[in-house]
Amino acid sequence: MVHRIKEEDIHTSSRFLKKNDPKRKGLKLKEISNFLNEGHVSEIISEENFAKKNKKSINVFAHTIIYKNKKSRINNIVISPKTTERDLFELIINCIDYLIRNGSKEIELNAPSQLEEFFKNMKFEKIGLKNNSVLMKYTVKSDKQSSLSKKFEEAEMLKNISEKTSEQLLKQR
Repeated sequence: MVHRIKEEDIHTSSRFLKKNDPKRKGLKLKEISNFLNEGHVSEIISEENFAKKNKKSINVFAHTIIYKNKKSRINNIVISPKTTERDLFELIINCIDYLIRNGSKEIELNAPSQLEEFFKNMKFEKIGLKNNSVLMKYTVKSDKQSSLSKKFEEAEMLKNISEKTSEQLLKQR
């Protein structure tokens, strides 16, 4: 089940990020915890952390930010070696639903290049490249857009995600 990270989850999430996010391996757990607790404050309306857990361990993590201009980002997507495509998909769907419910009109994310097709299948469009990652954008079609979770169930979008993407996700780790 995907959920917003609560204060009691900060320690577990910090350990997960330190272990699985190459950018945070050199940081102290306290520094990571402070970031999760405080985040950025200047032009941000809201920010939340999301994690997909199986039993007691976190499989995938993402940080969402909504800016005052109604644009938003899904940042710091961190996956563990145990992450499945379904885990990643459910996490991203929950992040998108949260961002749309809170007024976002445009959602951007950076993803590893090998996941480009995965995000295209989720209706993101490629808008640029940076290092070994691709910048993707999702544009909300209307204010009355139905829940993405319901669309997911109806369309069974996971059937459209190729086995190749799954292999690439596993190779990334």
